[in-house]
Amino acid sequence: SAFVGTGEALTAEAVAAKWDEITDRSHQEHFESGAGHGGNIFARVSEGATG
Repeated sequence: SAFVGTGEALTAEAVAAKWDEITDRSHQEHFESGAGHGGNIFARVSEGATG
């Protein structure tokens, strides 16, 4: 994936922290409808981080 590894700051921890920020916000209902999409992003980042 071209997205993963474009910056040293982009790590699984950083993504997890950002995801927590997003899901902690009052807009959470908006993100629930896109939970599958978010899961796909997470899966891709995890794949890039581990291999």
